[in-house]
Amino acid sequence: MGQSNNVPSTESQPAAPPLIPWRYAFLATGGLVAASALGIFVAAAAGALAAGAGYMIGTYASMNRGYWKAVAVGAIVALLGAASLQFDNMLTIVLASLLLLALASWESAQVGSRDFVMGLLAYLMFTVGIDFEGDWFMLIAFTVGVAVGIIVIVFLGIPKSVPSKPVSMVASVALGAFLAIGLSISVFIMEQLDEPRSYLIALIFVGRALIPFEGFRGSTFRYGLGAIAGAGIAFIILLFNPPIILTLGLGLVAAVVGIRNLTHALPIAPAMLTAAVLLALQDSQQDIRFRVMSVVIVVSIALILSLIIEGLWRALNRRFPRQFPRFYAE
Repeated sequence: MGQSNNVPSTESQPAAPPLIPWRYAFLATGGLVAASALGIFVAAAAGALAAGAGYMIGTYASMNRGYWKAVAVGAIVALLGAASLQFDNMLTIVLASLLLLALASWESAQVGSRDFVMGLLAYLMFTVGIDFEGDWFMLIAFTVGVAVGIIVIVFLGIPKSVPSKPVSMVASVALGAFLAIGLSISVFIMEQLDEPRSYLIALIFVGRALIPFEGFRGSTFRYGLGAIAGAGIAFIILLFNPPIILTLGLGLVAAVVGIRNLTHALPIAPAMLTAAVLLALQDSQQDIRFRVMSVVIVVSIALILSLIIEGLWRALNRRFPRQFPRFYAE
């Protein structure tokens, strides 16, 4: 008798991706700390945000398409950041975001990467820095962050590890629609809340768009669980009002563990990275509660939008299978 169809073949199961080596996790964390410290030196708190935004582009794009792509994306975001510094109004932010949305959609169809999605996230972080009384020195901090990110990935020998696979043109349009609609809903909710930290909703949502549509809902749900758990960990630690040195030390440990587990199927990375951010910022209990609420809002928006897009896509796939090939997991 042959093997039962109910028993899955171990040969057909893809191997789980390996955990990121400890030395790379330490290097990535150390690079972020160094970039942020330089950003603070150049432009205070706004500089830390700008440097962190640049560092994300430098590391992510370098791991994906190489340092030249990091330089290109960083240059575009820097130009848009300069425009926002010169014309500090909502129209500039909307036009810049639309440009990055179009580039993200085009990029996903051409090469399958999402470097311009990261660029959009970095640009929004930059605009938050402007609201923190940022000035033109933020551009220096941003450039330093990009440079540090490239150095960490390229010159220290960290291999390219961000997978990318081109999608059809209509699937790239779906990505653009997901980002545009979700970001619009996020901004609308932010305006209704009238809360200084409401920018977190838009930042967290755009971060979710870095995940491919395959397995998107499962990944988003795991992120939500992990982020809420990480907020709980930080909440408990901060209840004891530990010394700042100890809190920062625990935050660094959490960051290293989080980066180490970025490829893990369990929500360890979002839990540890959320805890690391909250501990580093010394957030109050009210701040932590708002972050949890932001995560719940973003997860709800992302899951509902993904269900709507997938449902429409399935219907179109049944009628026009060639024009709308399957991109979702069965």
